[in-house]
Amino acid sequence: MAVVNNGGDLKAALEQVKAKAAESDCIWKVLSVHEPIYGTVEEMDPETRGELTQLIEDAGIDFVFTGDDHAYARTYPLKGGQQVASEEGVVYYICGDLSGKSNEFHKYDYFAEAIPHETYQGMYLSVQADSEKMTITAYDYNGDQLDQYTKERGACEQGNHTFGEESLYDLEQGTI
Repeated sequence: MAVVNNGGDLKAALEQVKAKAAESDCIWKVLSVHEPIYGTVEEMDPETRGELTQLIEDAGIDFVFTGDDHAYARTYPLKGGQQVASEEGVVYYICGDLSGKSNEFHKYDYFAEAIPHETYQGMYLSVQADSEKMTITAYDYNGDQLDQYTKERGACEQGNHTFGEESLYDLEQGTI
């Protein structure tokens, strides 16, 4: 888990995260920053977003937790700004919402789920992970589930695959 303060040079900080992540053998890599990369209000210019998301992807980050928008949102798995299969993409969350403050809110196409602050009075996340899967559940302050997402790692992604003479390669799926 890496935590970066947006108040400084975010690009330089993500370069450091990328270098440290390359040294890590952690199964799951999570980044937390204050301001959203993909927000419910478009405040980041596309060029900057592209540079930052490339660094995040190069670091092998699976999930990015942010706040600031005072709403709850989760993107589809994204790579290069495009929706991809779960195992290939980064999932971005906006999940810092404990105040009564209400910001402008838009549900953009990259969101799988987006809930404006006015529909709940605070929220929190629960994360459960093992070597095979990581499940993130969002709850409102009463404990009612708002959203849930699970990302899974197959045997190959965990380095546990085996193959031999009897193994078949599926050209269509790119799997053994």
